[in-house]
Amino acid sequence: MDLISFSLLVGIVQLLLGLPMLFQPDRVARWFSSISNDELWLRSLGYLWLVAALLVLFENATVGADVAGLIRLMAWATAIKSLFLCWWPAWSLRPRLDHFNESRDLLRRVGDTFGKLPDFLFLRRCRIG
Repeated sequence: MDLISFSLLVGIVQLLLGLPMLFQPDRVARWFSSISNDELWLRSLGYLWLVAALLVLFENATVGADVAGLIRLMAWATAIKSLFLCWWPAWSLRPRLDHFNESRDLLRRVGDTFGKLPDFLFLRRCRIG
């Protein structure tokens, strides 16, 4: 997978998750707590993200200070996080559930962050190749 496809994939998923977190934090909290109990769904999600990240890393796995290197760094982080999600789904979600249950303002902050990351990825995708 080339870097543009991976960055677009991550950007679209971040938009699809970030906007509901920004506008409907209570619904997202209920949805997140309901899917966090489904181990098969979590393992499947981790597997899909692991495959996407490894497809990027098979082409070139070097991390650098340029935009392409930062996207590869994001692919490394995605691969490591997805590997943990595949093998230990309950353990990898436990800290997140505690944070989501403590505060609804955190969902707004996470939504703001997820809303800004796709802007970076979409603006920089032309400069990768």
